[in-house]
Amino acid sequence: MTGSEYRSWLEQRRKFQKSTPKYGTSELNIYIFGHSLDVTDKDILRDLILEDGTMTTIYYHDKKDLGDKICHLVKVIGEEELISRTGTEKSSIKFQLQRG
Repeated sequence: MTGSEYRSWLEQRRKFQKSTPKYGTSELNIYIFGHSLDVTDKDILRDLILEDGTMTTIYYHDKKDLGDKICHLVKVIGEEELISRTGTEKSSIKFQLQRG
């Protein structure tokens, strides 16, 4: 997706969920590969990651990359939000080591 087209897609998703509660409750799975999570994409990343029902998996290469991604994500969604979304059994953000 480019520009602000993702906002229209999210709005359509929300409308579908409201109009069809039985079928509209599926998760939105987001997989982030090779993205720095820099604040230059803050608006897009924040909207997608914080969307209700979203499960986000962020892949990293090594410990340094993981640390960088965590620091950037704090700038994007805030420290409290990151803690609340990673520190529970029902975490909606997980970090996964990219293998191979």
